[in-house]
Amino acid sequence: MNRYLKIFPFLLTILLRLPAFYEPHWYEDTGMYSAIGVALNHGAILYNTVFDNKTPFIYYLYALYERIPLSLTLVYQSVSLVLALLTQYFIFKIAQLKFGNKVALISSILFALLIGSVFLEGTLANAENYYMFFSVLSIYIILKNVPDISFLKLYIAGLIIGLGLMFKVSVIFDAFFIVVYFFFIFDFRKYFKSSFFYTLGLFTPLSIFLIYEFFTNNLVNTIYAIFLYNFGYVEKAKPFLGLSIVEFQTILLFLILFLFFVFYKKRKIREINLFIYLWVTVDLYSVYLSGRPYFHYLLQIALPLCILLSYYIYRIYQEKWYKKILIIFLVSISIYLGELYFFRSELSWQIFQQLQFKYDYYPNSYAYMLGREKSSQYNSIFIYNTNVIFEKTEQNANIVYQIADTLKSLNVQGKRIFIMGNFPWDYYMTKSIPGEKYVVDFQIIGKKRQNTVMSEIQKNKPYLILYYNDSYGFSGLTNFINRYYRLAKISKGAYFYVIKS
Repeated sequence: MNRYLKIFPFLLTILLRLPAFYEPHWYEDTGMYSAIGVALNHGAILYNTVFDNKTPFIYYLYALYERIPLSLTLVYQSVSLVLALLTQYFIFKIAQLKFGNKVALISSILFALLIGSVFLEGTLANAENYYMFFSVLSIYIILKNVPDISFLKLYIAGLIIGLGLMFKVSVIFDAFFIVVYFFFIFDFRKYFKSSFFYTLGLFTPLSIFLIYEFFTNNLVNTIYAIFLYNFGYVEKAKPFLGLSIVEFQTILLFLILFLFFVFYKKRKIREINLFIYLWVTVDLYSVYLSGRPYFHYLLQIALPLCILLSYYIYRIYQEKWYKKILIIFLVSISIYLGELYFFRSELSWQIFQQLQFKYDYYPNSYAYMLGREKSSQYNSIFIYNTNVIFEKTEQNANIVYQIADTLKSLNVQGKRIFIMGNFPWDYYMTKSIPGEKYVVDFQIIGKKRQNTVMSEIQKNKPYLILYYNDSYGFSGLTNFINRYYRLAKISKGAYFYVIKS
């Protein structure tokens, strides 16, 4: 294959990711990582005095980024881009290993379009951007060395994907795919041994971390945050014959895996295709699990989907005309039905707005980078994270920056503040410190958490409390503010209360 053709997909990824280096601070998830990073750098204890529900590496990584004397956006986007290119390389190698150079090239191009671009929010330096690399590297090691893979390589492959598990629990589904793949291709004895060494590697990093948390008396908080808290993300409605959606999907998953097993044993499915069918099926289950229609949840399935779609695109050119039409029809219908199911929830009203953002993103970004658009116009395409839809307008597109400016005018640098709203980026932007464990207000729902907040702010007495007009407020906080704080400013729907001297 022409080496310039091999390089093209990687250059395309760089070109598509370049605008991410010029983005304003806007995305809530990365804002939460930055706020927690600030707290950790000021002595907070993860899952105890500062809280979120992912495994720890993403927070400690942002804490490290914030210690580097460079632009935070430059640092985290640079690391994200390098990992994206490495992930793309191993997607190419997996496709090349199984289907040859042409399918590998198409896979690399699809990767750039699906994951390297803004379409599935691959530019956001979210947790998925990190664990995808460890996942695909682990899977490549397995596929390259089966069926005669050594137990040491199995453990190393498991250890690598285990590092991905330290960024987000979702990566465990890729590990589950490998265990299922072993079940198909090995006899029972070899399956048991191979699965044992692989899963031993998978859980080694997490086990070490949990042992550390045990000796620091933080194990209970850690287990609640990264395991039990996440059950709240799983749908509990029971629309299918008394089964919850998760129960129904799980039964369906194992039924499909059983059918694959039967077809494989009857030689109706070739081993060369088996791995990609299993990978897509298991990852499809993982993205449907929560029932939330967030585009970045699709990043995980995009890895095997790049290879599967590339395989079918390549086949289209080889088949007769009526088979070309049939392949296009079946693939299109499958993707459409999958999207219909993924975007089924009550949160689907967000989809049009998100698609509009993606449509505007590249024209506006390159216009801004070339100096043809002002920053205020550029920032207006970004969807800021307030709780209600009518707040997300062009008029308050710069609201994160406007609130930061007001906070700076009130001298919050180096002081503990409490933001009752969804503006986690403002802690980092103003060099202030989170005044209690929750850095976004949607985590402060329910009497127990509200009592926790009140206990902490009564103890810490933050210098300033920001109360945004659409936040999930509660009476205890209002009474506390009225007693100990004075209203200093009102701006852009935000009330700034400074502690009484």
